[in-house]
Parts: sequence; structure tokens; C-alpha cells
Amino acid sequence: MSIDEIEAVALELPEQERAELIGRLQDSITDDGLDQAWRAEVRRRVARIEAGDVEWIDGEEVLAELRADP
Repeated sequence: MSIDEIEAVALELPEQERAELIGRLQDSITDDGLDQAWRAEVRRRVARIEAGDVEWIDGEEVLAELRADP
């Protein structure tokens, strides 16, 4: 089956199932360099929060502010 044929079949799926398929495909791709970079970035951010260099803002608060600001 070609990629075009797979795409055609996938596009016939309901939206929720297409989203699930996308997630599974993305999970199947590994990029060790990218994973390591993200881990390093997370460690850096956590260290800054723990050191008091930055303030933790709740995600829901951020989203509410973004929704309120057109």
C-alpha cells in the first residue's frame, strides 16, 4: 500500500480516530537528540523555578489570560 493510499484511507476516519492515529505515528518516531534537548531544557527550567529566578504560573491562569486578550 502506498503512502497516498494510506492517506486516503486515514482521511476517511472520524476526526477523533485521525487524531489518535497522528499521536501513534508521532510516538513511533524517535529523535534522541531532540529528546535530550527537551530533557535539558526541562531541567534548566525546573532549576530556575527552584532557585526563585522565575515565578510559576498556573497553566489555567495563562490560558484564561490568553482567551481574554483578543
